[in-house]
Amino acid sequence: MPLPRLMHSPTTPNTGSAEPWPTTSPNPEQRTIYVSSGVALPTGLPIPEGHNKALPPWTFDAESWWIFPPVPMPWHSKGALDPLEQERYRDSQATYAGGLGAIPLIRYHTSPVGNMSYKAGPNSTISGLSITRIYVSSIASIVNGNTPKKLAKFDFTKQDASESTSEFSPKPLFSARLVLSRQIPTFSLNLARIPQFALDPTLLQAPLTGSGQGDELTGTEKWYTMIPSFSGTVRVMYPEPGLGESKFGDGIGFPDVQPMSAGLWWSPMSLSFVKCG
Repeated sequence: MPLPRLMHSPTTPNTGSAEPWPTTSPNPEQRTIYVSSGVALPTGLPIPEGHNKALPPWTFDAESWWIFPPVPMPWHSKGALDPLEQERYRDSQATYAGGLGAIPLIRYHTSPVGNMSYKAGPNSTISGLSITRIYVSSIASIVNGNTPKKLAKFDFTKQDASESTSEFSPKPLFSARLVLSRQIPTFSLNLARIPQFALDPTLLQAPLTGSGQGDELTGTEKWYTMIPSFSGTVRVMYPEPGLGESKFGDGIGFPDVQPMSAGLWWSPMSLSFVKCG
């Protein structure tokens, strides 16, 4: 989901077995990805048997496609925030500050939770990237981290240009056709080597709403900062809209955003998260 830059100005102190994705994939010259409507994890449910909380740092092996919205990235309120989190952001006086954004699509091969498809003082202000909405394929992923996650179905498939619909969801909330560049060779990339003044990857995550209703996300009470690290082999790819009317997102569960014409395909990719507070 998009990673908008948010500014947080608190007025009071804040205290601080799904099936695995295959490790090999079919010919990836062009791939179509569908995400169907998300399903919330009921707040009152305990962590399912066999799934435990995993303490950071978290390290993953994965394959990923990065789609980039235009810069400066416009704020798409419809679909950009989970409806349950909008009031939370208003209460925290978090405002959208623009900047670089990304729509990362990740297929995890390994994870610390098994198979699965900031402390601020009064009147302080900090700015950072934030994951405003994220869909995942397993409950094990939902119960770890401090991001607004919901369960969804994913379909990664090699597909001809003539095909345009998903077998499991006739109306997906997101769909894209991803075509790899044949002219630009692969190259190695480690974002940790980029100076922080040029690219600060720190994520600033707001507390999650959870009022005890049966269809809501598990709630949290603290702001957290996390530092992700990405490294691997990269190739340029070109995203094409997969929904009707040249759309990527339906504007309800996913923002109706028109991204840049080129993105990145990471394969393989190593991803790690360190929680700072």
